[in-house]
Amino acid sequence: MTEPDRKPPTLPATALWRPQHRSIPGAVWFPGAAPGDLPPAQEDVLKKRVDALTGGDKAKPVVAFCHPDCWGSWNMGKRLVTWGYTKVSWFPEGIDGWQKADRDTEVVPADPKWSAVTKQEAGR
Repeated sequence: MTEPDRKPPTLPATALWRPQHRSIPGAVWFPGAAPGDLPPAQEDVLKKRVDALTGGDKAKPVVAFCHPDCWGSWNMGKRLVTWGYTKVSWFPEGIDGWQKADRDTEVVPADPKWSAVTKQEAGR
């Protein structure tokens, strides 16, 4: 089982520590993409990115997950359904539950196209 990254106890307090984002193999990470409300421009970019990843196939199975007690994945699932996706599942145990079940994980970078949008929005 792969444990979540933890800050090394020997790391100096002033040192920058960036844990790796572990996820389910094959998953795509959209950090900050699922609050209850997204600005319309960001939601449009997210929808287009999901459409590109699914090949526009609204019947393609999609699973939304995050961490336990994170409603972002629930919001994302609801958003997918409103966009017309018909095989949407929510995995409320998220990556923590995946790891507890002794499933493989992989380090996943944030989706580069989504990250560019969020960085642009943050700079405004």
